[in-house]
Amino acid sequence: MLKRYYLLALCLLCAGAHAAPFALPQPFVELVSRDIAEPIALGDIDVAVFSTPQQCDPKLTPTFFGGQKAESNQTLLQSWICTGFAAAAADPAHALAFHNILLDQRPTESVAVAATVAEIGASAGTRRYLALVDWRMEHLIEPVNCGFLCNYRLDVPMEIALFDRRSNKTVWHALRVNQSGYYSKKYEPQEAFNISAGKVQAALTQMISMEKALHALQEAGIVPAAALLPGETPALDPAVNLILINDYRSSPRYENYIHDFPVTFTLKKAGDSDDKKAYFFPSYHGYFALKLPAGQYTLVVDKKERLIDITDGSKPLYLAQSKALFGGGWSLDDLDAGKLLTKFTDAVNWALPENTPASWQSKKRVLRWLP
Repeated sequence: MLKRYYLLALCLLCAGAHAAPFALPQPFVELVSRDIAEPIALGDIDVAVFSTPQQCDPKLTPTFFGGQKAESNQTLLQSWICTGFAAAAADPAHALAFHNILLDQRPTESVAVAATVAEIGASAGTRRYLALVDWRMEHLIEPVNCGFLCNYRLDVPMEIALFDRRSNKTVWHALRVNQSGYYSKKYEPQEAFNISAGKVQAALTQMISMEKALHALQEAGIVPAAALLPGETPALDPAVNLILINDYRSSPRYENYIHDFPVTFTLKKAGDSDDKKAYFFPSYHGYFALKLPAGQYTLVVDKKERLIDITDGSKPLYLAQSKALFGGGWSLDDLDAGKLLTKFTDAVNWALPENTPASWQSKKRVLRWLP
């Protein structure tokens, strides 16, 4: 009898494992453009945050006990995001210099980054780099019958374009979904920071870390590349001999929801010191496509190490970090080209802009700023 139940449970697990995968409606993080030639620090960056009265000034009505109430939690949380940005602008302790710019309404057409920078002028500081931030709030999921502590789940999508005032060009441009949570029933400064200025800080910190990783790859002779060959039908470039994709699902229970859970892995030449490691942390179905010269390399995911031996003419290696089928933790699995391509319906390249079936070009997503 126990054996029968075991086999039944095993069949159910297998059936769930082979169910049709849930595709992200939009990648968690996507590069639109990248042209960084020099190291950047947070202290080099001004941040211009564009908001509207509709986002920042909710309609409030008096309550029976003399308080005020917003027409919805959506409008209230939006206003707290604005307040979080305002608090960051007033706090000189932040490395980034925030500047809030209030627009009468959201623009209906895309404009050039340089035109926006010229229009706002010195009202957004005088540091070398200026990050333009367009944000909104969506997909609010409210708790049911919460007590003293409420957990609101929401997304705060942002488009961030980083402009170099010295060279007069856009050096980095990205889209971010920014899954978020707000853990209170009232305004809390730290909670508001986490879903506003904290998201910008995290994005630009991640950009700086990525540039350090790409520099480490360059020092090792490793070339980041596009994974796919040009053409309407997705096909892998055979010259790319290592592709690693984050396929880690936080839980099989959320079939229609995937948590943004970045994984971390490092790559270096075998025998090199740890200070030459390249660190990567892609979100779900973020991938890196690399061209490695012949030699041996050490790949470390969490604390698990794998030696990669690249020889002239060796077959490309496709790896996916995924949730272990049994027990907790994760596994690092070898994939064939066919299985890897099935994951590309919502995958994007984290090292460089690439037109994939999930990219903004393919999905025709409208950008605030022209690339």
